[in-house]
Amino acid sequence: MILHSGLNPPESRELSPEQLASELPMVFSDIGTYVGKVLAVEDSSKLRVVRSDIEECFPASRFVFLSSHAVFSSEPTTLLLMPTWFEELPQFVHQLSYYETRIRPLLTLLANQKISEASFTMLLGKYSQQFQRSEFQKIQFLKDVLESETAKIRVALETLEAQRILGEISDEEFLLKESMLSHIKTYLELVVNRISEATNETIDLSRKIQELVRRGSISPTTASETLTIVEAILMTDRKYQRAQVRRSG
Repeated sequence: MILHSGLNPPESRELSPEQLASELPMVFSDIGTYVGKVLAVEDSSKLRVVRSDIEECFPASRFVFLSSHAVFSSEPTTLLLMPTWFEELPQFVHQLSYYETRIRPLLTLLANQKISEASFTMLLGKYSQQFQRSEFQKIQFLKDVLESETAKIRVALETLEAQRILGEISDEEFLLKESMLSHIKTYLELVVNRISEATNETIDLSRKIQELVRRGSISPTTASETLTIVEAILMTDRKYQRAQVRRSG
């Protein structure tokens, strides 16, 4: 599916890949360069994009759909072609949301001793069935790549502004690209902030839980199950922090 990601205003139309293909929307890269137009949909999962005489197929999951209301144009519908890692982002964001709304509050209750071990174990078993810890093994990779991509988009926005001032591009082209890039930049920054917040709060939780272990306030079994959850998020972050210390030294 084409990823909407809440980037569009509520009144934006929900278009299927077939409808998008019939309208031949323009396709841009994630830094605003023109890629081509959608030519067709193949196997309901790939979009065939044409530029001049060159045709390429891309998975629909690599596209962000945008309908810019900043520009009155015969072709206001646009698609932003994102890098391959973007296909993993929706599932990761879903898992992060699940952790934030289910797992972390439960860990907080245990860390503050507001819940019995029996209740904690029962609820953790229930929630863990839908919680894929393996998704968090790439947390630092995604954070790094999102920050790098955001930096590229920031440069692209500055370049667009300069081109507009110098008369190299029209106001219409500037508004269209500025709208697209600003939306995706906001989305990527939001994900980075959520990763940072989840990591920082989990570090605090880990310290509290380890203190409970040292005091003998929770059983070794409960401690093991709890720390296994938090390690899924903290392991990569610690490796990253050690690497940063080595580089700064």
